[in-house]
Amino acid sequence: MTLTLELNSEQQQVDFGERLATLLPQTAVVFLEGELGAGKTTLVRGILRGLGWRGNVKSPTYTIVEPYELDGVNLYHFDLYRLADSEELEYLGLREMLGHGMLFFEWPERGEGFLPQPDCVIRIVHKQQGRALTIETADLALQQQLESVIEEFYSMASMSAGSRASSESVCSTSPSLSKIQVRFHCDPISPGSNTGLKSSWTSCRNCMPRR
Repeated sequence: MTLTLELNSEQQQVDFGERLATLLPQTAVVFLEGELGAGKTTLVRGILRGLGWRGNVKSPTYTIVEPYELDGVNLYHFDLYRLADSEELEYLGLREMLGHGMLFFEWPERGEGFLPQPDCVIRIVHKQQGRALTIETADLALQQQLESVIEEFYSMASMSAGSRASSESVCSTSPSLSKIQVRFHCDPISPGSNTGLKSSWTSCRNCMPRR
């Protein structure tokens, strides 16, 4: 399944990252895709905030990996943009990290053939205002949790903006805060691939059919 949402500011991106932190397994493998400056590190900063980290969060552009030790969970943030050979990940200790913390990979295509299968792929795209995030996962339980969190996140964003409109008004006047696009797939996910997509529907959170 693929979920797409629009975030209107850097703060919303951090806030959503905090919510996402509560859903991901402690050994999650996450691929982060997007152009330079799309906000991949911003999202990781939000996830770290959600896990209780209060220190600085810097991009691992030159270090390739930044480790974070928290109570009960470790997080490893990789940026593979400058990786010359995917086998370098062996020397960085990736094998020892697997199963012992959350692993986030920016530019995962540069580690192709060496990286494990991701639990989810998050793509971040520049929009005229803010960013569009696409989250793809084959984990059914995670899919359902993400749907609920996205609906709740949009609801809170609407309330913070002072919205008290009816569901029809929200659909027509605030698409950036209400539209959720869902695509279902059955095949294992791979970075940059839509193989296995079977059907799709677009709905707003208030008009979404109850299941």
